[in-house]
Amino acid sequence: MDRNLIVNADDLGWTAGVNRGIAEAHRNGIVTSASLLANGRAFEEAVEFARATRDLGVGVHLNLSDGPPVAPREAVPSLLNASGAFEGGPDGLLFHHQPVFPRIIHRAAAPQKPSPNASESRFNNPVIANRCQT
Repeated sequence: MDRNLIVNADDLGWTAGVNRGIAEAHRNGIVTSASLLANGRAFEEAVEFARATRDLGVGVHLNLSDGPPVAPREAVPSLLNASGAFEGGPDGLLFHHQPVFPRIIHRAAAPQKPSPNASESRFNNPVIANRCQT
């Protein structure tokens, strides 16, 4: 029986330093996949790295607790602070926003129309795919 080990790196796109660490761990270590954080400060750089690194599996990191939203602020007002950003980290999200979870998860998990462009099919969430267009 064949066995495979998947080693996932979290927060690709959060900062340039995180991106460098994930890139090095993939090239020289055992990282086989990464979760892409669309609202990170180094998102565009992470997308370039992911496109150039075809053997790295890339998934979506759904972030509702830190940083600015990717969606229009009007679409997620109940999750934002007065400055228009997510606030409170995971604890704040769990304790203050539980009633909105079912809607958010339903929308995020809804089947997405695959991109006709194979290089973009790895980013098939429409909000993220729009940010990945060049």
